Amino acid sequence: MSAPRFLTGGLAAVAVASALSLAAPAHADGLGDRPCGQPGVPAVWTDPVLHPAQYLDVPAVTHLEWTWARDVTSTELEFARVLTSTTWSRVVPGLTEYLFTRTVIDRAAVPAIPAVPGTPAVPGTPAQPEVGHWVTTVLTPAVTVFEAEFVQQSNGKLRWEDPDWKTQGWDKTGNTRDRVVTDAVTRQDWVVDVPAKPAVPGTPAIPGTPAVPAVPQASHTESAWATTAPGGDWTGPQDSRPGADTTETETVDGTDAPAGTGWSLQSTHHDLDPDDTAWGATAPDGYEATGGERSRTDRETAPEPSATAPAGDGWETVGDAVEVVDQAAQHLLISAEYTDPAVLVTPELPPTQPCTEPPVLVPPTTDGGGTQTPTDEGGTTEGGTTEGPVAVASPETATNEGGQAAAPAAATVLPNTGNEVPGWMAPAGIASLLLGAVVVLGSRRRGALD
Repeated sequence: MSAPRFLTGGLAAVAVASALSLAAPAHADGLGDRPCGQPGVPAVWTDPVLHPAQYLDVPAVTHLEWTWARDVTSTELEFARVLTSTTWSRVVPGLTEYLFTRTVIDRAAVPAIPAVPGTPAVPGTPAQPEVGHWVTTVLTPAVTVFEAEFVQQSNGKLRWEDPDWKTQGWDKTGNTRDRVVTDAVTRQDWVVDVPAKPAVPGTPAIPGTPAVPAVPQASHTESAWATTAPGGDWTGPQDSRPGADTTETETVDGTDAPAGTGWSLQSTHHDLDPDDTAWGATAPDGYEATGGERSRTDRETAPEPSATAPAGDGWETVGDAVEVVDQAAQHLLISAEYTDPAVLVTPELPPTQPCTEPPVLVPPTTDGGGTQTPTDEGGTTEGGTTEGPVAVASPETATNEGGQAAAPAAATVLPNTGNEVPGWMAPAGIASLLLGAVVVLGSRRRGALD
């Protein structure tokens, strides 16, 4: 339970306790002074008050972030791998040399060539054109009509009609013909009778060749000094001699001596390999600067989005902003549901002891203000009418309004009979209850605002 709720609950309890402390003595004092034969009065409680839970909706807290990028320009240096080579030399003792000889053929022998007779010329033939004729092929035959010639007997006029045509004054002359109504469709095809022949050139005369005499072989002898025969066509050895010492020189990559013994280092060379270069700010192992430089621009992107640009110059946003939630929306409980318990207004009054003698029913009276005033032992009231009789224990018999004696009956009293209560106690109790309620409501309102 929060401090405001504890405080307000405590204040309410204090107010209720104050009210009860003010009202309780009146009831307590009246318990012993209530007349006999009074019925029990149940306790009076206030109804419990249910207070629902109160919530506060807090919206989410967000901010915008961007992706940042910039162009970074730097200067790179060119480096080339260093190639180291060394030159070594050693003295090689001479070996015994042997003399070898061989015969070298300078010109091979050529046998004699007999004479070749000539060939006479052959005349050529002229070209011959193609020989042929045209052939007419009827694709669609012609449509013809057979007609006969008629003559007018009176004037000798001629005309052509169908042979079966008959008209007075006209006779056939005996001449007939086939009149072409639709010409035939033909095609002309060329038929080759003798194909064309190209000209055949003649061949000139080929003169003969005279006889060529034989040529003898020409050769000489070569000699060479060597430790072994230079080849399979060498013969020997013809002689021998000691060989001279020689100096062998060899250049190798790196600083290791060539294979073998007796090598001595003569010189070391360092060269830059133009085919193995690298660019950067510092030289890699085994590389040296060549003196070359170049400018390079790289696109640098911040590793994570942020609301402000990273440290440095030239940063710019890339793409759209991204909304980042700093604190999610909340549905906060301000005060939980609780119930104000019922408060005792008046305590329960148990019934009094039964009367040993029948009570005397005395009509009650009211004062001028309409307030009921109980009678004294003599059975008189202070004016006014009452809602019912008041039971008074008396050995004498009471009379009703008709003057007749009332029969003894059970005692009847009002629920609030008892000792008199001072008039200021009830207002004081009510004021205490109202003050407690105001304090409770004010505390809750301040808790909601906080």
